[in-house]
Amino acid sequence: MQELVLLFIKGIIVGFAIAAPVGAIGVLCIRRTLIGNYFLGISTGLGAGFADVCFAAIAAFGLASISDFIISHEFWLKLVGGTLLIWIGIQIFRACPIQERNNGVSDQSYVGAFVSSFFLTLTNPVTILAFVAVFAAMGVDHLDDSTEQPLALILGVAVGAFGWWLSLSTFIMLLRHKLSENILVWINKISGGVLVAFAAVILLSLAFPQQEENEMLDTIRQDVLGFWYGDPKDQDYGQFRTWWFEKSDATDLQIVDRFKDLHTQLMTGEHQDMLATPEGYMAQILVLDQFSRNIYRDSPQAFASDGKALALAKEAVAKGYDQKLPAFMRAFIYLPYEHSESLADQEESVRLYEALGQPGNLDYAIQHKVIIEKFGRYPHRNALLGRVSTPEEIKFLKQPGSGF
Repeated sequence: MQELVLLFIKGIIVGFAIAAPVGAIGVLCIRRTLIGNYFLGISTGLGAGFADVCFAAIAAFGLASISDFIISHEFWLKLVGGTLLIWIGIQIFRACPIQERNNGVSDQSYVGAFVSSFFLTLTNPVTILAFVAVFAAMGVDHLDDSTEQPLALILGVAVGAFGWWLSLSTFIMLLRHKLSENILVWINKISGGVLVAFAAVILLSLAFPQQEENEMLDTIRQDVLGFWYGDPKDQDYGQFRTWWFEKSDATDLQIVDRFKDLHTQLMTGEHQDMLATPEGYMAQILVLDQFSRNIYRDSPQAFASDGKALALAKEAVAKGYDQKLPAFMRAFIYLPYEHSESLADQEESVRLYEALGQPGNLDYAIQHKVIIEKFGRYPHRNALLGRVSTPEEIKFLKQPGSGF
C-alpha cells in the first residue's frame, strides 16, 4: 500500500511538470477563461490533461506498439495539428471579445473546447517520450506485471495535470473582471497571433528541414559507431573488443562524458531523423541499450531505456535494415531482444542469432532464454529494481555467471 501511495505522489509531480509549461494549449486556456467563461477554460484544460493521461498510460503500461505508431505518424499529426491551430488562431483574432464577455458565453461549446484541446495535445507525440524519460528519472519506469502500480501512477498524473489546469483557470478568472474592454481586445488579438505563430513554427519545421541538423545527425551517428566499432579504415574495424562487456570505470567515465547528453536527448525523442538509415538505427540502439549500462551502472536507470531500444530494434528488423548492416553490427542490433524479460522476445532473439550464424552469440542468447523461461525475469536485476528475490532465485544468484 505504501508503494502505491508513493507512486501516486510521483504521478502527481510528473503530471504537473508535464502540463505546466505554457504552450499553445496554455494560451487557449487563458484566452477562453478571459473572453469566454471559467468553465470554458476548465474544459480546455481537461482536454489537454486527458490527452496527457493517455500518453502517461501508454508509457506506464509499456504499450510500445501504440507509441511507435503515433511517433511514426508524427509528420501527419503535426501537419493536421498545425493547420487546425492556424484556423483556431484566425478565428480568435477575428472574434469580438467584448460581446462574448458581456454575454458570459462563447461561440465555443464546452465539448468543443475539450475535444479541440485534447486533439491538439495528441498532435505532439513527443510527449510520450517525455513521460518515459521523466518516469525513468524518478525511478518509476520498472513496474510489476499487475495493473495496480501503473494505475496508481496514472491516477497521480491525472490529479497533477488536472490540478495545474484548474489552478491556471482559477487564477485567470480572478483577474478577469479587473481587465478593461480595451485590454481584452488586445489580449484577444495577441492570443490569436500567438497561436498562429505556434502553428507556423510547427509547419515550417516540417516544410524546411535544416541542412545543419542533417549534418549534425551524421556527426552523431559517426561518433557513436566510430567509438564502438572503430574507424572503418583500421584493420581491426568491427572486431571484438574486450571492454564491450567488461566493467571498467575508465570506459564508463568516457561514455558518460561523450554520450550522456545524447542518451537523454534520445530518451526525450530528439534526433528522429537519424532513423532514416540502418546506421542511424544502429547508433540509437547502441546508445539506448549499451551505453545506458555504462552511464548508469549499478542503478535502475541502467535498464530504463531498454524498452525504447527494443522498439527500435523491432522497427529495424521489420524494415529489413538489419540485413543491410555487417554481421558485427547485427549482433548488437539484436541485443535488445536478449535484454528483454519477455519470453516471446527471447525466442525471437534465439531465432535472429541462429540466422546470424555466430555460435558464440547464439549460445549467450540461449542462456538468457533459459533464465527467462525459468524465472520470468532476470534475478540479477532484482536488487537494483527493488524486487524481492524468491528462494529459488537467491540460490541461482550464488552460481558463477548468473549475472552475466
